[in-house]
Amino acid sequence: MDQADLFDAGVKARDDGITAVTTSNLTWMDRAIEMVRDISQFIGTGEDLRHLLLHKGLSVPSHPNAWGALIRQCRNENLIHTTGRWRRPRDKASHARPILEYRKP
Repeated sequence: MDQADLFDAGVKARDDGITAVTTSNLTWMDRAIEMVRDISQFIGTGEDLRHLLLHKGLSVPSHPNAWGALIRQCRNENLIHTTGRWRRPRDKASHARPILEYRKP
């Protein structure tokens, strides 16, 4: 298996995982997307968006990867756009990795 095949396999595995976590959290995902639509202004990270939605009463999904799937779906639907800036997360579980900043259009 060459490098391109390995990369393609990784992309497929990622996409399959996103589909699985979205499908198993469909009601939650629909509610979360509606809540994002209702936010008038936002500049922050996916982590900031998660904290905002939880504060507004969104339940916790059945799998933590649903948050990443939500951010991806919001980007695909043009509900949020990247600012091109990277920030450090605040949550310890994020392991201080750089994360993208987003804004509502």
